[in-house]
Amino acid sequence: MTATTRTNKARQKARQGAKTCIRCGRVLKAETEHAATVLGIVGPECEQYVVNVLAQLARNGLRELAEHGEMWVPAVRSVTGGWTACPAAFEAANALAQRMGLELAPSLFDPETQQVRVVLTRASVRELLRRAQETKGVLA
Repeated sequence: MTATTRTNKARQKARQGAKTCIRCGRVLKAETEHAATVLGIVGPECEQYVVNVLAQLARNGLRELAEHGEMWVPAVRSVTGGWTACPAAFEAANALAQRMGLELAPSLFDPETQQVRVVLTRASVRELLRRAQETKGVLA
């Protein structure tokens, strides 16, 4: 007997994961209202907590990161001929993030504007979400 295999349509459907809240991990139903933040999709119960954490970012000098999920810093030519983030500009932005216990990482070079996109590392995003967990009883 031959084993049954899934069709392409079934494989595609299996790959489409359900939307889950980035803060609590609960599966969000299609009819449930949810908000999309720069960190990801948030359920209705968790929205205020994540908004508070993003407001903390903005208050600590990382407004562009809180609003857009990324920052752009000037790029300079490296010794190898490639482009890298300007050390002074990157260190200034990273110092603000490190005051909050977070870390930034350069992720993409834009050749037209000669700037490098800087984003939070995955560990820093997890740390922000952990802080959102801790602020459950504190809505400021």
